[in-house]
Amino acid sequence: MAELEPEPEIDPLPSFLTEEPPPAKSPGFSGILEGLANLAGFYGQGVKVTDPVVEVDMAEAEPLPEPEPVAELPEPATAELASEPEPELVAEQAPVEVTSPAPTTLEGSLQNKLDEVRAKADEARQAALRATAALHEGLSAAYDFALDAEHAPEEYFRMVESKGLKIQLRAPMAPVGKLAFDGLVDADTLGQCEKILAWALKEELPRGELLGRIDQAGGISELAGEVAKAA
Repeated sequence: MAELEPEPEIDPLPSFLTEEPPPAKSPGFSGILEGLANLAGFYGQGVKVTDPVVEVDMAEAEPLPEPEPVAELPEPATAELASEPEPELVAEQAPVEVTSPAPTTLEGSLQNKLDEVRAKADEARQAALRATAALHEGLSAAYDFALDAEHAPEEYFRMVESKGLKIQLRAPMAPVGKLAFDGLVDADTLGQCEKILAWALKEELPRGELLGRIDQAGGISELAGEVAKAA
């Protein structure tokens, strides 16, 4: 008769499974104990539980606070709106007052200065005319002096010698010209005066006649030129 194989020994259950569970502190822990009693499973061996699942009675759990409402952010501007160019702001400029220069004042000032310049120039012109006229009169008076010297030859000779001058036949009017104009006119004018005096003496012009001939010719230089051409 075949021997029956002895049944395998079953390890006794852990003491924490056989011992009566402590009184549940809360109804929620009963589910945990029932889960542990069924952990022997198919193999009849205990299973080490590392992370027990805790069932919480939602009825007794404190309700979670409701989340605070989040303020809705404004929707970003669409590309179409963003692409629209912003209107350019044109700064209003205050009207500028354009003041024209006062030409009247400037013109008046310049006109006054010009009048002063022209007045001085006119004085110089008048002085030159008077000087020219005086020279013409002086040359005519020198010729009259030469005529008078013929009637007082000794006195005339003393005057000539006192100035270091000499009487020469080729230039008889040179001493008269130097006595009258030496140091008062330039050398060219002095030479012209001497030529005119010699010419007048040669022409035997009457007293006071030379002034008219000078004015008729247009001046001493013009009459001296005529005399030079006629010589």
